[in-house]
Amino acid sequence: MNRREVFAFAVACIAFGAVAQSVDKQDPSGTWKWSETREDNVVVESSLELKYMDGKLSGTMTLPSKKKIEIEDASFKDDEVKFTIKQEGAAKRTVTAKFKGKLDGDAIKGSYESDTRIPRDRTGTWEPKRQKS
Repeated sequence: MNRREVFAFAVACIAFGAVAQSVDKQDPSGTWKWSETREDNVVVESSLELKYMDGKLSGTMTLPSKKKIEIEDASFKDDEVKFTIKQEGAAKRTVTAKFKGKLDGDAIKGSYESDTRIPRDRTGTWEPKRQKS
């Protein structure tokens, strides 16, 4: 190998290592917490336990009531986390909330929408932070 080939090989190795390292960093697994101030000025806290393995995202959300709900329709692609939760609401009606957000290290910034209909459907921002172990 001449000097130019050695240099090109070294640059390629460094670039590959940087790409591999950045892919490893973007893993949504962990415990995530956030709070929200509702319309009546009540602050509620929620948490989310995510697991990402073999290209599949799963987990549970703990609601302000401390009830745990399995997430559904979960995905993680291009640093975007998406999932749905469903729970039984008033009059035994199923309430669905859809969450999505962009993962950036130990933060997710995104939005949610819910079909509560009481008093109206809800939408908002969602910015959980990953908790350190």
